Amino acid sequence: MILESGAKAKTVKKYLGKGWIVHACGGHVQDLPSKGSKGSSKSMWKSEKDVLPDPPWGWTSGAEKKIKDMIKKAKKSNVDEVFIATDPDREGEFIAWRLSIIFADFESQKRVTFNEITEKSVNDAINEAREIDTALVDSAKVRRFMDRLVGFECSRFSRSWKLASMGRVQTPTLGFIVERELLREKHVPINYHSVNFNSDNVNFKIRFHEKNDPEAWFDDDRKHFPGRTFDGELANRSVEILNQNKSIEIVSVKEDPGLYLKAPLIDNVRFFEKRIMTYDPPQPDRFITSEKKNVLVDSYIKWRIIDPSQYYVSVNGDERQAERRLSQTVNDGLRAEFGKRTIQEVVSGERSEIMDILKDRADKDSRTIGIEIIDVRLRRVDLPKEVSESVYQRMNAERKSVANELRSQGFADSEKIRAEAERQRDIIITDAYR
Repeated sequence: MILESGAKAKTVKKYLGKGWIVHACGGHVQDLPSKGSKGSSKSMWKSEKDVLPDPPWGWTSGAEKKIKDMIKKAKKSNVDEVFIATDPDREGEFIAWRLSIIFADFESQKRVTFNEITEKSVNDAINEAREIDTALVDSAKVRRFMDRLVGFECSRFSRSWKLASMGRVQTPTLGFIVERELLREKHVPINYHSVNFNSDNVNFKIRFHEKNDPEAWFDDDRKHFPGRTFDGELANRSVEILNQNKSIEIVSVKEDPGLYLKAPLIDNVRFFEKRIMTYDPPQPDRFITSEKKNVLVDSYIKWRIIDPSQYYVSVNGDERQAERRLSQTVNDGLRAEFGKRTIQEVVSGERSEIMDILKDRADKDSRTIGIEIIDVRLRRVDLPKEVSESVYQRMNAERKSVANELRSQGFADSEKIRAEAERQRDIIITDAYR
């Protein structure tokens, strides 16, 4: 078990007794690289919108030797299960995340938390062990990024202004709040009228004006809203027409080039693709095998709309909402199937079987929202980068060990051959002088 505090570690060791190794990591073991260290030049790491950057996390002062000593002792004692008991807060979760990666060679890593150091709390925590809370880890990452990109500058300013202190993360956060408040104060409300109604649990909006209409309604960013109008009389007349008709109907479905829904009198047209579409997640998802090993899975889904009415009712015609539903179904299936299999089975032996199972499961679920699944493919199944590097380093060390052994053996054999050759030479020379 690994804790942050040495004092806590000593107390917990008494509760756990023999058979347990309890260590203290002393807080953060890895963090953003400091100035002058490897990777520090990448202070602005590449990132995409809505995706956190993946910087080169570096060892904190003195942590590398301490952790390597822990790993060495654990392997010598044949440890196969690691309980990470860092503090139950955001920073503690971040430390636990880094430790889970560093100790990835061990069969199992589990996260445990307790708010008091009592024998009951410790044992209860072990029985209720869980996985790393990735959302909490992400919040800790954001704090580190803000501190590095903005907070360091705040410290420099506070020194130049001779301030006693300045919140390095609170300051930029307050800046965001002030910016939003200034935008709110600057905003001038624009009144409008809109008319919408429900029919068979489907929400329809009346479309009043197109972009080129002089009465078209635009917001502060000049975004056009066809369902809004300045004309109150027009809106009231629309309501009267709706009350008179009391019903709408789908009058046509255009097969080429796509699918349309049209309600008469309202002129509310929606276009849906009939072509086969591909959902390709922006980044691989992480799953755990039956051996408790993390793997990264890069997959994609091919799908198409087969029932436009059901599709509109179920996901409001929103392609992103439909893809989220598909992604959730496939990921649930991957999680279940990978949890039954080893890494070797998912990489080679049973990949085709997994894809067939996923396709059948996803297709059965998606038909309830008017979608047909054409194919589900696992493009790649990889070990996480940190584990791959660890495996590479271990294999490299093993190969070097074998090479050194072969060199040593070859050197010894060469010495024997050289000695025998010299002995034979001496015998021949002696015989020649007789």
